[in-house]
Amino acid sequence: MAGLEDKVVIITGASSGIGATTAEYFAKTGAKLVICGRIAENLEKTAERCREAGLPDSKIVQMLGDLTEEDTCKRIVEDAVKHYGRLDVLVNIAGTIRTMCFWNSTPEMMQKHFEWNIMITYHMCKYAMPNLHQTKGNIINIGGLVATRPYNTLFPNSVTKCGVQQMTKCLALEGGPKGVRANCVDPGATLDTALWARSGIAPTHEKWLAHKNKSEPLYPLLRNAYTPEVAKCIVFLASDDARFVTGYCMPIDGGMGLVSQHIV
Repeated sequence: MAGLEDKVVIITGASSGIGATTAEYFAKTGAKLVICGRIAENLEKTAERCREAGLPDSKIVQMLGDLTEEDTCKRIVEDAVKHYGRLDVLVNIAGTIRTMCFWNSTPEMMQKHFEWNIMITYHMCKYAMPNLHQTKGNIINIGGLVATRPYNTLFPNSVTKCGVQQMTKCLALEGGPKGVRANCVDPGATLDTALWARSGIAPTHEKWLAHKNKSEPLYPLLRNAYTPEVAKCIVFLASDDARFVTGYCMPIDGGMGLVSQHIV
């Protein structure tokens, strides 16, 4: 992708799943990375993937912390700028998802989703934006198919990912005159993510296979997504190839947003 070599990129949620794969694909462009997560061992695995993609250690900075704490978000941005001297791209991937309908939801679970899916993104953008003004950089947030096509089994995620979409559009409006772009990607079900691993469900597990076999015939493309397909879109939106794209929420859902039948 054009124009990403030596650009400074912060990626939250980089320990696994879409975040780890996104770091790997940015590494292939020669960007300077700040990868953020909560678990040192997993973050090191992501760093190793970046090295294997050809990125030297001098272009990989690992930062640990709990992003639900505002001070952590501020520290990450400040330390990234202090280390590299600038900031060009912010990729907000850190978030949470739990299977829950409205009737089973609790105030505590809703609060957790707002903290993870809304406030982390807000705080990272708040502290990154002044630096992005200076470099005419850009922001990529993670929404989801559930933001535009609500699922009753994903009530907290559907509600909060709508907020991410609208935040992205507001950032595009306010950042545009300063040369800052803001976009969002909206993945559908992505099979090779930590969501399954956290539940102890391997790709050979009957629950994983049952979901795959039930959901894939509903997609116009007859399959679910995999993390490289999401990561490549993120890298594209961050690149100069998308320099006139802002305020866009890109569906990466295999056409699932076009059909009427829900996956329950």
